[in-house]
Amino acid sequence: MQEFILILKHDKIASYKRSILAIIGLNFIYFIAQAIITNETKAINRCLFLVIISLSLFIAEYLLSKRKKKVFSAAIVVCALIIYIYLKMHIWWVAAAMTLILLLYLFAIQIHIIHVSVEGIKLSVFGKRSLRWEQLNNLVMKDGLVTIDLKNNKLIQQYLDESSITVNEKEFNDFCKKQLNK
Repeated sequence: MQEFILILKHDKIASYKRSILAIIGLNFIYFIAQAIITNETKAINRCLFLVIISLSLFIAEYLLSKRKKKVFSAAIVVCALIIYIYLKMHIWWVAAAMTLILLLYLFAIQIHIIHVSVEGIKLSVFGKRSLRWEQLNNLVMKDGLVTIDLKNNKLIQQYLDESSITVNEKEFNDFCKKQLNK
């Protein structure tokens, strides 16, 4: 059974990562300011703990990315740690806001995939959606651009991630024509 997996281009991941790092930075500033202002041993220890763990995680992520191994995201772990600290400090509303921000970040950085097979097309773009071949007018890939033409006059066009294009364009288009003509 022939099947194709297409990974869509996601240009905004870098800006999402910068945004979450800025939010982490603002939280660091808050914790450092709190440690300086209160001069409380507990606040200073909390601040040192957060800084040491965070630096360790970001260094580990950087070193692993040099080896082309994506094991974890330090930003996600640090956000979870920040949420935990806010909960321990009994600042529930900030913990809730940080949880919401983390969930939005996790949703935004998802990899979008189109899985094409004899059974139909499965889209994992903003949730999972399945399409049967009978619902399509056309499905074509040309120069790294996938076009899905639906019978209900909707058109979906997305560029593929250039680093993950392993699909032969002619083979894919021939397969789609064969499935559409059944």
